[in-house]
Amino acid sequence: MKKKFSLIERAVLCIGIIGVLVGCASSGSPAGGSSSAAGPKIWKNVSIVGGGFVTGIIYNTKQKGLVYARTDIGGAYRWDTQKEEWIPLTDFAGVEDWGRLGIASLATDPVEPNRLILATGMYTNEWDPTNGEMLISEDYGNTFKRVPLPFKLGANMPGRGIGERLAIDPNNNKIVYFGSFGNGLWRSSDYGYTWEEVTSFPTRGNVYDKDFETYCGGFRHFHGIGWVVFDPASGKPGEGSKHIYVGVMDTGATIYESTDGGVSWHPLAGQPYAEAYKPGEAHGHLSENCPCYKYYPIKCTYSPEGAMIISYNAGFGPFSSSYQGGAIWKYTFATKTWTDISLPKHDHDPNRRTDDRGVGSVAVDWQNPQVLVASTLNEWWPDEVLYRSTDGGKTWNPIWRMTTYPNRENYYELDYRLSPWIDWGTEKALPEQNPKLGWMIVDIEIDPFDSNKLLYVTGATIWGSKNLTDWDKGKKVKIEIMAKGIEETAVLDLISPPEGPHLVSGMGDIGGFVHWDLAKAPNMIVDPYISAVNSLDYAGQKPWFMVRMGDGKMGISDDYGLTWKPAHNYIEGADTGWTGSVAVAADASVILWAPGGKDVPVSWSADRGKTWVPAKGIPSNARLAADRVNPARFYAYHEGVFYASTDGAKSFSVVNTQVFAAGKRDAAGKLPKNEKGEELMSASDFTAVLGLEGHLWFAAGNLGLFHSVDGGKNWERIPNVEAASVVGLGKAAPRASYQALYINGKIKGKWGIYQSDDKGKNWTRINDDQHQFGVANTAITGDPRIYGRVYLATNGRGIVYTEGASTTTGAETLAWAQAKIAERTKAGGGPVEERPATDNDCNSLAETLGPVKLVIDRDVSIPSEPPLTGATATVVEFDGQKALKVTANSKGEVRFAYVLEKPITLENLVYLSWKIGGFYGGEGNYNCALIYNEGDAKGRLVSFYLGKIDKNKLVAVKNNIRAHEQWTKNFKKTRELYAIQFWTDNPAKVLYITDLSLKPAE
Repeated sequence: MKKKFSLIERAVLCIGIIGVLVGCASSGSPAGGSSSAAGPKIWKNVSIVGGGFVTGIIYNTKQKGLVYARTDIGGAYRWDTQKEEWIPLTDFAGVEDWGRLGIASLATDPVEPNRLILATGMYTNEWDPTNGEMLISEDYGNTFKRVPLPFKLGANMPGRGIGERLAIDPNNNKIVYFGSFGNGLWRSSDYGYTWEEVTSFPTRGNVYDKDFETYCGGFRHFHGIGWVVFDPASGKPGEGSKHIYVGVMDTGATIYESTDGGVSWHPLAGQPYAEAYKPGEAHGHLSENCPCYKYYPIKCTYSPEGAMIISYNAGFGPFSSSYQGGAIWKYTFATKTWTDISLPKHDHDPNRRTDDRGVGSVAVDWQNPQVLVASTLNEWWPDEVLYRSTDGGKTWNPIWRMTTYPNRENYYELDYRLSPWIDWGTEKALPEQNPKLGWMIVDIEIDPFDSNKLLYVTGATIWGSKNLTDWDKGKKVKIEIMAKGIEETAVLDLISPPEGPHLVSGMGDIGGFVHWDLAKAPNMIVDPYISAVNSLDYAGQKPWFMVRMGDGKMGISDDYGLTWKPAHNYIEGADTGWTGSVAVAADASVILWAPGGKDVPVSWSADRGKTWVPAKGIPSNARLAADRVNPARFYAYHEGVFYASTDGAKSFSVVNTQVFAAGKRDAAGKLPKNEKGEELMSASDFTAVLGLEGHLWFAAGNLGLFHSVDGGKNWERIPNVEAASVVGLGKAAPRASYQALYINGKIKGKWGIYQSDDKGKNWTRINDDQHQFGVANTAITGDPRIYGRVYLATNGRGIVYTEGASTTTGAETLAWAQAKIAERTKAGGGPVEERPATDNDCNSLAETLGPVKLVIDRDVSIPSEPPLTGATATVVEFDGQKALKVTANSKGEVRFAYVLEKPITLENLVYLSWKIGGFYGGEGNYNCALIYNEGDAKGRLVSFYLGKIDKNKLVAVKNNIRAHEQWTKNFKKTRELYAIQFWTDNPAKVLYITDLSLKPAE
């Protein structure tokens, strides 16, 4: 429901320091009686460090060390100079006003530095139900007053790095301007507490994002007015500046000037790119190859030499490419002159529309305004480039350059120890490198008080430097992660198993993590890399077995998440978005997967994904859970109906159609609503209880919270809980026999994080109004080993948790798990003793093609090539099955082949599939060939490239190569296949191969 606010300021306390012990909030009193939970807790972040798009860095030019950061979905932060970390300022935003975590612009007062103004609102369309608000602080962001706006803002919309839209007049700080998203230019004359539109301003901007309109329901998001800059020399303190400049995203003039303090406005004379494109028409701008052929002023930086430096780009960011073109221009106020100081052009490429290099942002050194640093905006390949000029932009020096292709010379070094995951767990082939310098660099800033300090934003973090001037001395600039304290991930799922790591997470964009130490960012989970892990589960009786899924992929671990492997096969047609659900039998015998996607069946596998069998009686896109005790029992929910299986997920039956009937959509896809216009079944999160068969808890949004003790046949609605978006379970309270219960819900009209130690009879709110963390409606779980510890998944504020009482360190937990795995391996759960491979080990091929001979150390397709010596093939147990382990010789060479005892005639095209279980060793390529007879000539082959080997990392690659045009040309009915060969072009020390099969194409 849209909230309405009067113009009377509504004070909101928002202490931003996570981990501060807060007092008991009267609005969060227990419902129904007292509980053993102690009330509001200490909340802090699980450490990931960064993880999302930071859209702006804003320094105060009067007070040293005062700098803020704004994000698209994670709120605003202030830098703590002593601890060198960021302090979150907007965690007061909750379920009903989560849009306040979207910071569309930020202004720090250049006269009274204690004052901070935030323009907040996440979306300009209906996704954000609330209008925008100005948040005004007189104490550096420790507390705010809210001022409602009559329109929406777009902090997470296309072009969100444009800015700054907010500007405070340095000659009269009562005067504040704001450039809106298609709703005109607005002005306040009382520090931002009241606002009125500047009706004399000639345009609201006619450019909207065409891609958003096309893919997001036809809504036109206008970029509007992007920035405001004052000329301080045009006025006197207390009287206000006379000369004001405004950048507008329009197909006509894009920069306007006022010389009378904002009374009247006109296009700034001499501005570049002022030629009108279809004047008077709304223009849908394409991020790539837009027909307007126009550069827009997406960023403007004031220079203390008396100028403004304008970053032009053919796109509005954050994803548009630098190769679309752009420029940098300087306008000097006193002389009214324009100077082109653009970055060096790209090497000419006839396939591109321009050689101009698009720019994201330019920083000015206030100690020496002739020193500039600029960033490209999405070079994408091979890397972004930072440039530095010491002569006001006449010449530019890149921070890296190409030498002899593909080599490059870097004049910097990266330190990413704070965020080791930011290399995505891979190495890139030159000229690319991992980590990259960044992407989506929409803002770069030099500390106005220290020429050595630089900060710049990216789509995943903040990088910075403390020795920037070494660039001019021929020394390397150290660039390091400067995002400590910023936690901006969108968290999709959480599990806390009863053994092993305390937390495993699934996230949008960056996959997820296994946390052994909550205070230390780990490496990203790879093998396979899944960009968005939507669902996780573990086996209730064998918690070392875990599964994660998303993007149509699945990863499996049987060692507490220490290592991962892809499922043997994925379900064909699985949706590649942020959808799907997974559940694991209590004894790890069955994986049940609802992969998402239209009409893609929910399927089960008893062999780690070698085969997937559609489950009977359950619709696609169901939400799943497994019983934590009985491995035969699984549960599912879909559109108002609850299902259960008692035969290991082979078949499901409907067990309840009444309780959640409000979850059934009508013909238009709409859910039933209550009298307030809110969806009744606004959530469908359910979980099973450890140690109790058939016990389930279901958070059903505005329907409330429900409990079942018979596997979902009957449900009891928990009194006093008016709404619940997520539900989780943790360790039972002392002297209690039932797991502690946690919800993000509404009790007595108040949303909050609540805990119950007595199955929902009594509740205690364990957060307060200052720590609500946005909508937080994807996952919550208690820790089954630490009473009182609960983990909450947020959309933009990472994972927050309460500490509870723990005496075990992360290192101790990790050591325990490693020892446990070693014991299990020794007992027969891991690799078995190796033995030499024989021809009889090629069973899968033999079943299809007849007897097969294994050949090592020679290339069967090239008889003239000398044989290799020293490579070996042995049989081991790998990934729970028999595998061929091939080890290279002392030179790192290995070739091997399966040779058919009797060549066969292929009656049709063929389908080849295999599982590469793992690579160890050198970087390189791996290849496969089918070798066939043609008349009297042997050795004709068809070769297929499998992919890059990641140096010194275990990689599991699953490949399915179907018949295509090349195969059609080379295979006829008369051709005979006699061998299948594998080889590397760089040494692979050890590799495993399983599941090799060959059959006619389907």
